[in-house]
Amino acid sequence: MTPKSLKILIIEDDEDDAFYIKDLLKEGLGEPAPIIDHHPSISSSLKKLNPFQYDLAMFDYRLGEINGIELLRNFRDQGCDIPIILLRGKETRKLLLKP
Repeated sequence: MTPKSLKILIIEDDEDDAFYIKDLLKEGLGEPAPIIDHHPSISSSLKKLNPFQYDLAMFDYRLGEINGIELLRNFRDQGCDIPIILLRGKETRKLLLKP
């Protein structure tokens, strides 16, 4: 049986970071190469996005109108239980560690 390609969703507004993440995933996962969908923002495409078509999602914490936590809640509220990885920059550490 031929292994199936993982379908991965990346929502990252920094194009350089997105390219780096895609390269790491393709190199690390090998063959069959993963199918990666990248969206630089989510506000306009949130209603059109079907989270059930993905095996894994990776979100930037800071996305503009909606943050990664809100997006994660949106996926979970729809009943989507795929693994989700939140990405953050150095400055986000303060936000996540507030008492």
